[in-house]
Amino acid sequence: MRTLGLTLLVALFCAAPAHALDLVRNGDFESELEANWRIETAGLSTFTIRATPFEPDGDYEVLAQKGTGNGHAKIYQVVPIPTTELDFSIRVKLQASATATGPWSASGVFLYYEDFFGNILGTTAIVDRTLHCPWTESAVLRLIDVPDAEWHEYGFDLAAELENFPGLDPEQVKQVRISLTSLVGGDC
Repeated sequence: MRTLGLTLLVALFCAAPAHALDLVRNGDFESELEANWRIETAGLSTFTIRATPFEPDGDYEVLAQKGTGNGHAKIYQVVPIPTTELDFSIRVKLQASATATGPWSASGVFLYYEDFFGNILGTTAIVDRTLHCPWTESAVLRLIDVPDAEWHEYGFDLAAELENFPGLDPEQVKQVRISLTSLVGGDC
């Protein structure tokens, strides 16, 4: 039984256009991942690669892949933010596959809105997920499903995005954890 979660991306997190500040360190992966990203894997058949051939543009991208068996591959970075008046944009290709009756898999870009202490107040996830993935939207989780396994650009105003979370006080959001995650769940 083969299950695969696959993620490729180029990330950019900018301040409002008047300031045009790149807050994500090594956000276009110009340096080795270890320069500013944390890598976490669990289970067998996991890896992360920084390379140029994923998209024919000559720039670096990252592949985080989790193959057969439960577990995950992820890279992430915690970004302190001076304000929620920020624009977020990303170019990403997400793929997830699983057998029709077996376990589930998903890949995505997750933005965890955290307070000063790292407590998660809400999450926006741009994802590709298979049929049996148990994730559902809630007051603290917003899911944006990708239409296909091609490259797409996503962008939004962070302050406006936080309005999707009832009860979340934007003044409490002091950092954003950006995570590129590929995972497999269930018994496989």
